[in-house]
Amino acid sequence: FLGIILIGGIRVFILALLNTLPAILVQLYTSLIFLINAVVKWIGAQESFLIKEIPFDGWLLISLYTIIFCSIIYLKRQNNRHLKLFLISVIAFQLVLLFHKSKNENNQEMVIFHKSKQSIIADKIGNQLKLYLASDTISIRNEKIITAYTIGNSVLKTQFKKPQNVFYRNNQSILVIDSLGIYKVGDFIPDIILLQYSPKINLNRLIEELNPKQVIADGSNFSSYINLWNETCLKRKTPFHHTGQKGAYIIK
Repeated sequence: FLGIILIGGIRVFILALLNTLPAILVQLYTSLIFLINAVVKWIGAQESFLIKEIPFDGWLLISLYTIIFCSIIYLKRQNNRHLKLFLISVIAFQLVLLFHKSKNENNQEMVIFHKSKQSIIADKIGNQLKLYLASDTISIRNEKIITAYTIGNSVLKTQFKKPQNVFYRNNQSILVIDSLGIYKVGDFIPDIILLQYSPKINLNRLIEELNPKQVIADGSNFSSYINLWNETCLKRKTPFHHTGQKGAYIIK
C-alpha cells in the first residue's frame, strides 16, 4: 500500500510541475496521507502492542539472534542439515535461558544506590528485592536506577521497607548512621559503615572506636561533609567510597 502511495506521489509531483494536476486528485491524495498517519498514530498509541521490561543479557541476545539467523537459512534452503542447525540453536537458547534463570535465583547482593538528596538501599535475594527508602513516594518507586536494576536482574517481586540501621550480608555487617548520628550499639562492631543524611559525627573518633573496613557515603549527604570524611579516611588509611564519584556500592 505504501508503494502505491509513493508511486502516486511521484505522478502527483510531475502533474503539479506541468500545471495539469486536478483538484480532486489533490484532495484524494491528501486524504490518503492523512488516513495513513492516523492509522500509524493509533497503532503507536496502543500499549498492549508493546513488550516492555524484558530482562535480556548479552548471551540471551546472541542466542536469540542465532535462532533468527538459522530459521532464515532453513526457510531459504529447506534440508536436513539446516533443520538440525535450527533445532540446535533452539536448544542452545533454552540452555542459556535456564542458566540465566538459575544464576538470578541464586544471586544475593546488597546495593547502595546513588540518588541526590535520597538514600536507597536494595537487598536482593533470588528473584525478590527489598528496597529500603526513607520516603516512600511514587517518584522514588519509579526511579530509573531502580527500574533498570529490576529489569537487568530479573526481579519478579519488589517490596518497599522502612530504613533500618543494621544489615547483614554474606558474613559482613553494615551499620547505617543517619542524621541522628547514633553509632554506639552495645558491643556491635560493624565491617562497613554507611553514612547518610549528613550525620554530625566525628569520623576520626568513630574510626578509632569501631575500626571499620569500609566507609560509604551516598548521595543524601552534603558535599562539604563528604569532602571532610574523605580527608579523614585518607589520613586514617580507611577505604572511602562516595557513590557520587564511584557509583553504586555492591556487597555480594
